Amino acid sequence: LAKFAVQRQQPFGKSRTIQAIVLQTRRHAVGAIRNLAAAPRRTKILLCRFDLGRILGVLTDAALNDDDGNVKDLAFASIHNLAIQDTAELMVERPCLVMALKNQLLQEEENGAPSEDPKSHASSTLLVLERSITPDMDAYHHLRNLLEAVNPSPVIAPASASDTDSSIEPKTIAAV
Repeated sequence: LAKFAVQRQQPFGKSRTIQAIVLQTRRHAVGAIRNLAAAPRRTKILLCRFDLGRILGVLTDAALNDDDGNVKDLAFASIHNLAIQDTAELMVERPCLVMALKNQLLQEEENGAPSEDPKSHASSTLLVLERSITPDMDAYHHLRNLLEAVNPSPVIAPASASDTDSSIEPKTIAAV
């Protein structure tokens, strides 16, 4: 499944039929991974740890690099299905996966069509990661970077005592 999920090269030339078959195979492979990921906690942990995180790598590749929106949607759905407290640290330790989530959450509508399904899956995944990763964990800085990129919150500087005009608004300083 992992091999077929990222197969983008047509093995026998540029035939439209072969292209359609390869695309359909990618969709089915990522969809099958999504279905496997909708499993009990123990299975999710095994899928995330299998072959040093190969499934997470394949899903990240599909989410970042696939041209087909259905494959991307299935990849984000799979990542969301795998996101639980026990797998959160494994996910956050993968910078490309964090980048894929960030890109999807910050992505604007393309060609007038909203990309709500993948964005919804990415948002739900982020919520699970945010609840699971604590500041004392090693992977927290990866999550913090993602949270700051997705939801930048300015820090309001207190007005100085030398400001006598009360109509002046507090200065906004970018969060570090």
